[in-house]
Amino acid sequence: MGVVTGSLDGLLNQRFTNAGLVTLTSITDTTTGTQGSNFSLATLNGTINAAVSGNTAVTYVVSAINDATNQITIETFNLGTVTNTATYYVDAYGPTCIILSGVDRTSSAWATPSTFNGNLLALGDSLSTQIGSGLATSVNASDNEVHTLGVPDHFSQAGVSDLLIENTVGAVVIGQLGGGGQESYTQVAGLGPEWRFEGTGDYLSNGHSDFLIENTNGTVFVGQVAGGGVTYTQVAALGPEWSFRETGDFRGDGVSEFLIENTAGAVVLGHRQGSSEFLTQVTSLGPEWKFVGAGNFLHHAEDAFLIENTSGAVVVGEVSGSQTTFTQVAALGPEWKFVETGDFLGDGNTGFLIENTSGVLEVGEVGAGNHTTYAQIGGLGPEWKFVGAGDYTGQGVDSFMIENTNGAVVIGKVVSGQAQYTQVGALGPEWSFHS
Repeated sequence: MGVVTGSLDGLLNQRFTNAGLVTLTSITDTTTGTQGSNFSLATLNGTINAAVSGNTAVTYVVSAINDATNQITIETFNLGTVTNTATYYVDAYGPTCIILSGVDRTSSAWATPSTFNGNLLALGDSLSTQIGSGLATSVNASDNEVHTLGVPDHFSQAGVSDLLIENTVGAVVIGQLGGGGQESYTQVAGLGPEWRFEGTGDYLSNGHSDFLIENTNGTVFVGQVAGGGVTYTQVAALGPEWSFRETGDFRGDGVSEFLIENTAGAVVLGHRQGSSEFLTQVTSLGPEWKFVGAGNFLHHAEDAFLIENTSGAVVVGEVSGSQTTFTQVAALGPEWKFVETGDFLGDGNTGFLIENTSGVLEVGEVGAGNHTTYAQIGGLGPEWKFVGAGDYTGQGVDSFMIENTNGAVVIGKVVSGQAQYTQVGALGPEWSFHS
């Protein structure tokens, strides 16, 4: 989750160049509708012609931006001819969407959350994407920001979270939940036993979920799923003293970064810029601390990491440059363990899911005063293990995924405060989940 503020120019600058959910590859000439020169930041100066989406018949372009009135003009082309020009008021915007109100709105004032009732356009996968698609989860009327949850693990680029599984002979498979409530599977790669999965995220800044793998020599690759296969990009080489900890948008720039820690406790952030990978030490931790999750727990512009010490203190770490600020948000007894993070309560906030030794499940969310409140949502028997979390159904709310000792794969979704379960598949013991 992330929030971006600033000028509309700056927003589009970041959104399009970071690829987000809209990929901008070139300028569209507003006279002919043909593809012109390659897009560059210098052309993003208040009046631009930026291809948003379309095909050979219909193309949408952003033809003007007005920071003073928070307006954006979109032109519709049909076979090179402008067929419609509409000006929208920008009600809120973030790294994964821009919320636009319809042309029927005459006031330039910012909208309030209560007005987000369906007659809106979310400039995401297409101009007709509705706010309920999972692109936007809430709007803060006091600071005019949209809080967005980028869909995790959307390897198939279908706007929903997928499963990433691997069997004992190295077959790498993507699973996606279909309309009938069952998973369908597609093999996309094969890996040797020298490779292990280290994380998932948009490491290449192209709006697609990738996976991170490392071999026994310390070579680190990003794998991007495309066209039924995987392309690999080497991003780092690490010594045996380093271990991967978490992935998140820790810099608040709409791109996934990874955190690694060495045996001496040095914590380093890795981020990609262009074709280069940069490693920056951001803090150092003692051996009493362990990483337990990542997400936008404090509702700021960037993701944070969650750590817990041997005394049960739960602390959020936020990275700024080469420094980390720590905030204690909770204290837990030894009977509790962290299992997943996500927007399980559907309120637009990242929460953490914890389970105790009796199988009781609770969602914790950090609120006012950095105080954590807990909601008990159910319980599980010892035969169940957690294997992932994400928006598997495309409804803008995260669910958690569990598997039992017989291989039954089940999605748990919080409805009216309680977890409801749906079996979506069954796997043999040769399969392992990666997320």
